[in-house]
Amino acid sequence: MRWEHSQQHVNYATDGGEKYAERRDLNGDDLFPALNLKYQMPANHTLRLALSRTVTRPSFIEMAPFLYQEPEATLGYDCDCLIEADNNENNYQATPVSHPVLSDLLLVGNSSANGNRGIRLRRGTQVEINGAKVSGKGNAVTLESEETENALKNGTSKLLNMQVDSDLKSEKSIYTNDDFLAAGNTVDSALSFANWSAVKSAATWISGSWVK
Repeated sequence: MRWEHSQQHVNYATDGGEKYAERRDLNGDDLFPALNLKYQMPANHTLRLALSRTVTRPSFIEMAPFLYQEPEATLGYDCDCLIEADNNENNYQATPVSHPVLSDLLLVGNSSANGNRGIRLRRGTQVEINGAKVSGKGNAVTLESEETENALKNGTSKLLNMQVDSDLKSEKSIYTNDDFLAAGNTVDSALSFANWSAVKSAATWISGSWVK
């Protein structure tokens, strides 16, 4: 039996005057029970059984509540996608299939003329996204490969409660922008965020204890 107290926080910068204007904390206590059994069998054989509880804590980049892409002029280089998800590049149907599950996303691109894809789903990846705003990339959501699009068409994958600034682009025309809209998502070409303060104001789900 083990008890563990953890303290983890991340300071993240804003475009205001302060270098570290916001902080997110993840503190807690965890109990880790463990059980080990040993049974001596005949003929010099031993049967062992071990059970234990573990925990995986997020990395600092996972704790930060935003993905915000600076322009090339200030970042120093151009960027492509805000999210790029793939399954196996040599076998799109290889198992286990990549299947990220994401919610409450605010993805803001840098309006690049070259790297202009927001969420890029390809090579057979599956996905579940519930609640997202995507802007500033020209192509908010792009789909590639029959496997990726079929998973959305048959409900294995889901894109729900999303607001994006451009039509969904379908490489194979299996899951189209009409399907995307029929699932309750919206396309708003006026969706944009002028600066970091506007991004924070739009992320209403991180109010309260998330930000201190």
